[in-house]
Amino acid sequence: MNIVFSEEDKKMIKRLTTYIAVAASLALGACSEETLRPDVPDAGGGEGVRVSIAIPDMPRLATRAFGDTPAADLKLTVFEFEMGSDPTNIFLTKIYQAETLTQTNVTNGATVDFRINDLLMTESPRVLHFVVAPQHLDARYASEAVVFSNLSVRDNSQAYWGRVEFPNGYGTVDKDMKPQLTDEAKQKLTGVNVLRNFAKVSVEVATAATSNFQLTGFELVNVPTSGTVAPYNSGRQKFPRMFDDAGTMLGYLAVAGNGSGQQGYSGIMPANCGFRNLEENFSPVADGGRPAWSTRDAYLYEHPFESTRRTYVILRGNYRPTTTDAWQTCYYKIDLVRLNEESGMTEYYDILRNYDFHINVTGVSAPGASTASEAISGVSYNNISADVDARDMLQISDGANIVEVSKTNIIFTNTTPVEFLYRYSPVGGFSSETTNAKLHTNGLNAGDVIASVTAPEVYTDADGVVWVKRVITPKPIPEAGTREQSFYVVDADGLGREIRLVAHVPYDYSDIEVYPGSENDRPTSAAGQGTVSPLSGQPFTVYFNLPAGMPEAMFPLTFILESNRQNMENNPIGTLVVTSGQTGFPTTEVYEVPRIKYRKTVSYAEYLYKTDANNNLITDGAGNYVENTDHTVRCRFRTINSLAELPGAPMQTVTYLLISNDYFNCTGENTQAAVPTWPGVATFTRTR
Repeated sequence: MNIVFSEEDKKMIKRLTTYIAVAASLALGACSEETLRPDVPDAGGGEGVRVSIAIPDMPRLATRAFGDTPAADLKLTVFEFEMGSDPTNIFLTKIYQAETLTQTNVTNGATVDFRINDLLMTESPRVLHFVVAPQHLDARYASEAVVFSNLSVRDNSQAYWGRVEFPNGYGTVDKDMKPQLTDEAKQKLTGVNVLRNFAKVSVEVATAATSNFQLTGFELVNVPTSGTVAPYNSGRQKFPRMFDDAGTMLGYLAVAGNGSGQQGYSGIMPANCGFRNLEENFSPVADGGRPAWSTRDAYLYEHPFESTRRTYVILRGNYRPTTTDAWQTCYYKIDLVRLNEESGMTEYYDILRNYDFHINVTGVSAPGASTASEAISGVSYNNISADVDARDMLQISDGANIVEVSKTNIIFTNTTPVEFLYRYSPVGGFSSETTNAKLHTNGLNAGDVIASVTAPEVYTDADGVVWVKRVITPKPIPEAGTREQSFYVVDADGLGREIRLVAHVPYDYSDIEVYPGSENDRPTSAAGQGTVSPLSGQPFTVYFNLPAGMPEAMFPLTFILESNRQNMENNPIGTLVVTSGQTGFPTTEVYEVPRIKYRKTVSYAEYLYKTDANNNLITDGAGNYVENTDHTVRCRFRTINSLAELPGAPMQTVTYLLISNDYFNCTGENTQAAVPTWPGVATFTRTR
């Protein structure tokens, strides 16, 4: 696609691209003991680089703890190493203490701006590690492996970490012989994915089970009290790759499995790591803002499986055999495994960082233990049906078999057929096409969503991996309402994955409006609507409503916002992440650089409930979340240049802002003249 850039556009883009977006996250707790590094020279003689740290969305608790709102005055430390293939032989060269430019007590999903002063514009190969914490971190002169095997946090403190390689360095000189960042470095520092150093355990009770079981809380047993800032696989002497090229978290087995193409990462714990909630003295108390026996999600540091001290879950709930019986309090022990009841083969999960281990209670057939201690001393309960999985994993195993699927959610907004792939392999190696005969599907046939499905056929992908391919053709999309259907892919022993399908016509936004300022709620007066200040650095907010009744399976939803004039930037108090790519507007000629865009992610909780000025969910006096009745989405921006600074000093400009999402009606006739009428476009005017 092509576009014509005016001189005005070029000036705006030049300034925008100096905002280097690092999609990193925050570390909230104390770090390991700071030590001297006498052999590492101080940074100096370099250039200043602005870095935008993006805080990914995460469930928030009542106090400062795992997943909670960041504290004030957080600091970014950047560790620079030589670059090579062996982390045990790559040594620390510099430590940069970045300057904090904007407030850091923002919610997860927002961004914080830092400036790395005196970044040496070297052309030598380098590796940068990004860590955010309440104070700047330090380390002795050592190898990459030694530094990040030992740097740790404890007692519910969070840490987020990212690593970027620069094989060509990151410095060059311009035509005036002034040092500057290379274009390659700018690109690599845009959208860097970072990793939380903790995992989540969540529990859900299926509707079918609620007639005789009510969950009243759960606790983790054998919980580590400290965790390393970064993952490091000492067995293979490398940092595991936990994201794909698109920035999506890899499936559990792609990271933890030991088969071909898998990384064999089982986790890492700091030396002398302690434990709480031990079996021998189990007595849960409020911890990290989570009350004892809460139904809230629980968080814990990474814990490789240990046969004598594995982490498991105790569920507490009310049970009754029939609806006429009295409720009784019971306790159930649940191991974090995938259980194949027919074969009896299980695989205990290594509790790895950044995964949500989800327990789905689908049925309870008998009372559990009368006390938590009895549940701990007993075996894992067989009278409760609970599916434990790293939620939305594409691969799942019972210890001997692996079932992998290409998708767990399929959304249809038109009748275009969709390819669905699935495959089987034994643990320890990938299968040939013959072993895929072990798999079958349940429910993959005509139904509420599906019109037809092709017969199974062997399909070999570009990497030589053999799959079973089915092509799903949906029924005509309903003119009103939503249709849902699900099916299962299972092996001969019952190991499998559920696939959810949703059919709905493309959704429509409503009430897309732009207002000056950064109000939490959409203004009730029309005054100022569609106008933005002619000055630079002035805030404005885009509001739009999502339709009611959207199914949870569609969330989180990601919207991409792009200005045709490239004249806006993220307001640091907001929750936007900088990205780039091809324009969504009509184009006629080649444009010089990728377009700067902004990514807004909306969780299902944000769809249902209101958030405050700091993007926390709002509660009423009774502690209940306040409903977001109009399902309003808020995107905060600010202006870049003033009108007087633009070429020709125009008295007025009109800007079109496109909001894109694959499941929504966003565009129309592919002409510049039609843009103002596109259903996903907001318009604002600046006048001086």
